[in-house]
Amino acid sequence: MRVKDLDFEQKQVTVRSGKGNKDRITVLPDNLIKQLKGHLRDVRRIHHKDLAQGWGKVLLPHALERKYPNANRKWGWQWVFPQRQRWRDAITCQEGRHDLDPTILQRSVRAAVRAAGIDKPATSHTFRHSFATHLLERGHDIRTIQELLGHSDVKTTMIYTYMLNRGPGGVKSPIDLLQEPADWSQPPILRAIWDSQGGGPMQRKGSGVPSGAGGWGIRRKRAGRRPRPFKWCKTRGPNALIRG
Repeated sequence: MRVKDLDFEQKQVTVRSGKGNKDRITVLPDNLIKQLKGHLRDVRRIHHKDLAQGWGKVLLPHALERKYPNANRKWGWQWVFPQRQRWRDAITCQEGRHDLDPTILQRSVRAAVRAAGIDKPATSHTFRHSFATHLLERGHDIRTIQELLGHSDVKTTMIYTYMLNRGPGGVKSPIDLLQEPADWSQPPILRAIWDSQGGGPMQRKGSGVPSGAGGWGIRRKRAGRRPRPFKWCKTRGPNALIRG
């Protein structure tokens, strides 16, 4: 990654020779902009120091070095994460800086995974999968994610949709929808029926205490009708009603 690939105004990063050896544009997080700008100030001081010593060159891709002979010294072509030590050509005796070797980042990620106690396999490439999965979870369309990941075919991006499934077909179990009532001694449906008929607190037959789970209640007696008992059915939940 070179300095010119960072666009702080548009908040985007240009990835060169990424997935499929293609260039693509992805997002630049807001909470990293301040840190990146501070890091680039330090890198720029190192670059000015190298220039003062007669070096400060970087390798340019393809034939750009012949087309633009002085571009390898310009700030925009410098690496965002350069190596600490300068390279030295044994034949020409020229010195410059390469970008940070990927193995250094990979070792840091492995050390962080071990320190976090994560048992699942996790590498630097795992962040790419997490990036796509979180975008899908937040409702971003699949075509946008395809462009950010650099996939040629949307079918490749669709693979990430299976990660959103929770159980078979992504169906949530009805058991997860159950909530225990605050007061199990008076099931809500029975209390509502009893109160709607003008009755007081539900009473258990032959006792002076409220009807409990599985207890019996007596409907308020109406003219010309014999009272019929009702029972709360445990097997059907607190809202089920069985009339006697």
